[in-house]
Amino acid sequence: MTKLVTGSIAAKIDRILPPRFIANYAGDKIKDHLEDMIGGEMENLFNQLGDAVGRELQEQKLLGSLVEAKITTFNLVELESLVLKVAKNELRYIEVFGAVVGGWSLVLCRCFSLFFVMTSKKKVPPQGSTFFL
Repeated sequence: MTKLVTGSIAAKIDRILPPRFIANYAGDKIKDHLEDMIGGEMENLFNQLGDAVGRELQEQKLLGSLVEAKITTFNLVELESLVLKVAKNELRYIEVFGAVVGGWSLVLCRCFSLFFVMTSKKKVPPQGSTFFL
């Protein structure tokens, strides 16, 4: 969008300034400056426009009524299948995540248990003793 606006302004500058070296140099500088200035302003204006439209939609509750109208026009069977499809997909991710976390906890527990078994002193029961604490 910025290129379109600056291109249009650049064409008008080329028509106004006579074709000389200094004028071309000045025209290029003016074009670059305008492109930077217009680019920043257009971004700012689009952000303000988006905020204003968002506020207006919230104030008039148009978005909520639009969503409600679309949902009420859905067939109940289609809506149920859509909900089940999304739930199945999300539950699958939860299952996979649970398997990964469970696997890592198993590996960590095994590592800790091996570490503690290897670092503890092995006690040998006395000769002839049948009971060892």
